[in-house]
Amino acid sequence: MFLRKVSICVLFALGFALLIPVAADAQKIELRSAKIYIRETPPQWDKALALLETALEKDPGNNDAHYLLGLIQYYQGNFDLMFQNWEAVTFDDLDKKDKEQFRNTLSSMIRQNYQRGQQSFENGEYVDAAQFYSRSVNATSMLQGILRSIGKKNETRDADALEEAKQQGYLYWGYAALNSEDYEGSRMALEKLTEADPDKFEAWDGLINVYYNTQVWDKVITACNKTIELSEEVDLNTYLIMRNAYYEVADTAGVIATYERAIAAYPEEKSMYRDLGSIQTNRNDLTKAIEVL
Repeated sequence: MFLRKVSICVLFALGFALLIPVAADAQKIELRSAKIYIRETPPQWDKALALLETALEKDPGNNDAHYLLGLIQYYQGNFDLMFQNWEAVTFDDLDKKDKEQFRNTLSSMIRQNYQRGQQSFENGEYVDAAQFYSRSVNATSMLQGILRSIGKKNETRDADALEEAKQQGYLYWGYAALNSEDYEGSRMALEKLTEADPDKFEAWDGLINVYYNTQVWDKVITACNKTIELSEEVDLNTYLIMRNAYYEVADTAGVIATYERAIAAYPEEKSMYRDLGSIQTNRNDLTKAIEVL
């Protein structure tokens, strides 16, 4: 009986071992077939997708399957799915030809979407502009990651050279989203920019409007202070917005301090003296009310 059990276990182990190369060979065939469908004229996207999805069901971490699926999604204009698949790709594990196509595709996305974003922004098509800029920025971040992963001096330098354009993309993305009242999208883009460059005046100035419209009063105050700090000529409206934020959080001392800063910057604005004097009168601080008036 014991020998019989041992024999069954041995046979099972041998059978399982034989199945492993068969499954691996089948997966290679699926990937090769998918590539053939992609290269046909016209490409047979549905057949290629079906094969690649089957390959991922068998092996969710299959690098080539994720790469090819992302490539198909790019050609079909499904950019969110493209990024999702390509985030799962290990660049170093691709063959030379696929590495080149990966980099070239991202470079093309960066350039084309940035240009289309500019055109849409100029035409007042802010929803479209935000989408184009977001794709350009996301493609830039992915390409920078690839270039830095190579670990060579020239590629690292190329990745650094992309940073300025990416930051500009974040700025336009943020303002396009703001103009289309997508406050969450605008917040994300502009906050990303302030993380990269804490002294970016335009980012903080845009965030004032984002936070004000979403009633995040403490952040309104922070953004106003940062804008005032970075600007040589502060717009009077910045002080008024900060005053309103202090009112919303019931910080009278903050309201008074803001009026005093506004008066120092705009001494000719008579209404400021009247408003501040009124506040001091309501607080029964007549001495200060008289000084202001």
